[in-house]
Parts: sequence; structure tokens; C-alpha cells
Amino acid sequence: MIIFTIGKISGLMDKFHWAKYIFSFWIVAITAALTAKYITSNTIVLVILSASLFLLLIKGFSSTKAYR
Repeated sequence: MIIFTIGKISGLMDKFHWAKYIFSFWIVAITAALTAKYITSNTIVLVILSASLFLLLIKGFSSTKAYR
């Protein structure tokens, strides 16, 4: 039963290859927003800082071998 379930999940991940990125994107977005909020409360700086942190973290994720 467990082997069948793992095979089914593996097949689903092959069909939806982008699904492995969704969890990482959410974690990165939340981390960037909370970090920027901790640093400043100015709205304009907050948006710019959150976006730049998000892009830097996504660039780091894309350079790892597991996400290629």
C-alpha cells in the first residue's frame, strides 16, 4: 500500500513538475516579508526590500541542483 502511494505521488509530481516549487515560493515570500517588516515600517522601503529579498532567495533556490 505504501509503495503504491509513493508511486502514485511520484507520478503526480512528474505530471505537475512545478508543484515542488510552490512550497519553496511561499516560504521565501513569508520570510522576505517578515524580515523586511522587522527592519523597517516605511511602506515604500518595505515593498522594495521584500521584493529584492524575494528575488535574491529565489535566485539562490534556482541555483541548487534539486530545483533544476
